[in-house]
Amino acid sequence: VTLYKKGEIEKANNIFGSIYKLSPNDHGTLIAESELLIDDHKWEKLSGRLMACFGHNSIDDNTAGIITRKLLLFANPSSLKIAEEFIGMRLKQSPNSNDANKALAMLYQIKGLTSKSAAIYNRILAKNPDDLVAINNLAWIICEEEGDYQKALELAETGLRKTPYYIDLID
Repeated sequence: VTLYKKGEIEKANNIFGSIYKLSPNDHGTLIAESELLIDDHKWEKLSGRLMACFGHNSIDDNTAGIITRKLLLFANPSSLKIAEEFIGMRLKQSPNSNDANKALAMLYQIKGLTSKSAAIYNRILAKNPDDLVAINNLAWIICEEEGDYQKALELAETGLRKTPYYIDLID
């Protein structure tokens, strides 16, 4: 990471390559390299790296979640396209993954497809009624997009009864 940030990108890439060869399941390396590539707008290289690692089944849910969140936070057309492809691969491999489904709902929300997003959050909550992220995000959609303030408040209060100090729900 230091070499890359100092501009010694070729040297950094060689080291990343060596680490992947020696330890293909090194999630910290994948996260670090992905963050550098996202920050540098190296979309094609990032996509290739993610597809290669995913093809070797070397991306766990936690690592995938960290990378997906970074892509969604960057929120430009290129990062969202890669996020959509990456989420799609995750869902193809594990269609019932709570994390991958939440990521898809967040992607739809960012793209302004709030009805699709709300439908996914409702499915998540049907299976896992204690999912605070789904409760919070669905309450926000109900409040801000649908204007049903009472229903949004009731949903937020349901979550707060489970976790009274969850700051996103308090907000």
